[in-house]
Order: sequence, then structure tokens, then C-alpha cells
Amino acid sequence: MLKAWGKPKWSRTSSREAGEESRQVTWTNYERVGEFPGPTTVVSDSRSGIITRINFYPDRLTKEQAIAHFGSGYMVTRYAFDSCLDEEDAEPIYESPAGPLEKVEYRARGIAISVGVKDLVTMISYVSGPIGSARSRCK
Repeated sequence: MLKAWGKPKWSRTSSREAGEESRQVTWTNYERVGEFPGPTTVVSDSRSGIITRINFYPDRLTKEQAIAHFGSGYMVTRYAFDSCLDEEDAEPIYESPAGPLEKVEYRARGIAISVGVKDLVTMISYVSGPIGSARSRCK
């Protein structure tokens, strides 16, 4: 990350509970890097340095433009928040046909595109695993 993009705009480290153990996570922010104009946040494990997620926040990109850029082989999934969970700096979401969150996912490639109002992309995430649970963990 540092070799490719250089010095970040800012960086901070926080603790995250993972089961019974606590781990340090580093959030690093860049401006004007990646495929689309807008801020970028890189999330990494502070101890190992392994990047677990990269979030791009494009300035103005439509769902159709994103699909044209990334190509076929996607699925559209709706998610809802698992409101009984209190996980700091996490996205406790689960697949729900009536959920308010729409994601265009390229699961085999680790890409999740968040779609908001007027079909504008709010975030493009490169992830190392599933972005949510198959079912609610609150039930």
C-alpha cells in the first residue's frame, strides 16, 4: 500500500474484539488513488500488516457505470442490519430479501459495490471474505 500509493492523508489504530481476543486494526485514508476519483480507506491488521478491506468512495459513479467497468458475473444482494449486535467499526449485516441495503457483488473476485439513492454507488469494497452473514445472528 505504501509503496503503491505513498504517504496517506491520515491513519489511526483502534482495538477490535474478535471473539475472546482483542486485535488492533489500522485505518488508513488516501485521496485520489484507485480506479475512481474520491477518498479511499484501507483497513489492515496492525500486527500482521495484512490488508483485510479496501473501501473506495467514488465521487459520482452510477450502478450501471460500475457494472460496465467490472463486467458480468455479478449478483445483486439485499442486506439488513443485525441491530442486536454492537460491534464497533464493523458492519453487522445479513442477507435479507427486503433489506434496505443493496449490494452488487462479485463474490469470486472479492468486490462488493454499495448502491444508494438514484442508483449511485456509495462505496466499492475489496474484501477478503463475506461482507455479511447468510442469516441474522440475532434470531
